Amino acid sequence: MNDTFDPYGVLTEPIVKLVFVLVNAFTTVSWIAIKYLLDRLWPSFKAINPPHKKWYVVANISKACCLGVTVVSCSWWYYAYHAYIVQERDLSATVMYLVKFSGATYIANHALVNTDQVHHYVSTTLFFLVAIYDLNHADIVHMINIYAFFSTLAFTTNLFLALRVMYAKTHPTVMRGLAMWSFVVYLAACTGNWILQGWWLLRHVIDLRLSIPALFYMLFLALVINDDIVLLRWLYQAGFETQDTSATTKKKQ
Repeated sequence: MNDTFDPYGVLTEPIVKLVFVLVNAFTTVSWIAIKYLLDRLWPSFKAINPPHKKWYVVANISKACCLGVTVVSCSWWYYAYHAYIVQERDLSATVMYLVKFSGATYIANHALVNTDQVHHYVSTTLFFLVAIYDLNHADIVHMINIYAFFSTLAFTTNLFLALRVMYAKTHPTVMRGLAMWSFVVYLAACTGNWILQGWWLLRHVIDLRLSIPALFYMLFLALVINDDIVLLRWLYQAGFETQDTSATTKKKQ
């Protein structure tokens, strides 16, 4: 075995790909089981109509819980330090984030508006590329990871999107407060993300290092940012402009 042998490139990555498939399958089965249990144990959930809204609620609550647990995890902050400061990639963390996005895309896809679907498809594509290619030293991969970091911080947005389906009319004050908080956190996360992504692009332009992959990445990112702006506008309306969080129509229920 020579010094150039890369056990992580040959052994670990195929295993992680398999783990991704298995975890995705487990997530799908889990969501079916969760929906079945909630239909029988949670009256507010059972009363949701039309039925496709239930998948929307399950998807967003699941994503909010996964991202929320991730944010309070010390291991995630340790990973964040290595990914964004030291710039070492943890493939397992990338795959877990990919699972969260792909699940929301394929299980609750029919309950999402067009900009949401584009957002999830683009995010899934980018993180799938990170998962299958050995690109530890590629700055585009680093920027994708930074995007994931800021997106994870805004987990309360998914919680609000789920709970408003059931409680927008019965608990408008609580939902309004959650919408306000989600807007502030999401705006802060987007601002930090956009500044760093924009600075990265500007440095490439100044240094004459603007490559075709970088241009494609910025195109994909523009599609995601468009959905971020739509969501921010909707959260602002739900939290600051209306008393009824069900009155706005950005998200298809």
